[in-house]
Amino acid sequence: MRALGGGDLVLEPQVAVHAPVLFAILHQPGLYDFLDEEPPLSLEEWTERVAGLERRRSPDGSEHWLNWAIVHRGEVVGFVQATVSGDAAMIAYLLGSAHWGAGLASSATALMLDELKTGYGVRIASATVHARNDRSIRLLQRLGFEERPVRTSDLKFEKTL
Repeated sequence: MRALGGGDLVLEPQVAVHAPVLFAILHQPGLYDFLDEEPPLSLEEWTERVAGLERRRSPDGSEHWLNWAIVHRGEVVGFVQATVSGDAAMIAYLLGSAHWGAGLASSATALMLDELKTGYGVRIASATVHARNDRSIRLLQRLGFEERPVRTSDLKFEKTL
């Protein structure tokens, strides 16, 4: 796993040193309006989780767990991640609310998608989004993802790379 991008926007392989800043981002108001989870309970718990992800593989070795910190102008502002299994990847992204609407999540996700295709042989990328998360839906549509039917309150999007 390598750093991606350059200039004002860099994706750094996420490591435990990123944990304190990401922990603060994960506790911003409004961030969980469309997520089915709660923020981490403690910095120690979060740091342990991030450190565990530094393996970059599932315990059985069947999946790549790829996590990058989004660094904009030297500041960690969020993260992108992918779980790669064979030629398919489930992706996710999270950006601190102070940086919403600036195109950073879209640019970071595009960088990650390029790496998934060229570096990991991914052909199909997918993402699951809450049906009312208009900002995230627009991001995926801008990147060429298409909605796929599912039987939940979430929406599933897919893109052939």
